Amino acid sequence: MTGPCQSTSDPGLFHVYLLKCSDGTYYCGIAQDPQKRLRQHNQGKGARYTASRRPVELIFATSRGYSRAQAQAIERRAKAKPKTLKHSFLEATDAQGGNADQPSGDPSR
Repeated sequence: MTGPCQSTSDPGLFHVYLLKCSDGTYYCGIAQDPQKRLRQHNQGKGARYTASRRPVELIFATSRGYSRAQAQAIERRAKAKPKTLKHSFLEATDAQGGNADQPSGDPSR
């Protein structure tokens, strides 16, 4: 797993996380405490998608916390990516403070 998966001390902040399911698919979500959310997914208390694909493994969580709206926007962009790009997209987004895939004024993007 890459990326620290610590809960934030600010209860208003959320992390974007990526799970690898037992069938090889990925699930992306947001949580204030990714480790706690992982336990919930593995207990069948997570999303319906992961309930039938247990056990799931946490393979990435953002190192910084974001507002709920920011985390949801990052999650939406990650879910739109092909499976092969989800992990690298989230790593780049986290490294850039949530701004990967945003227009930068560079016409080549």
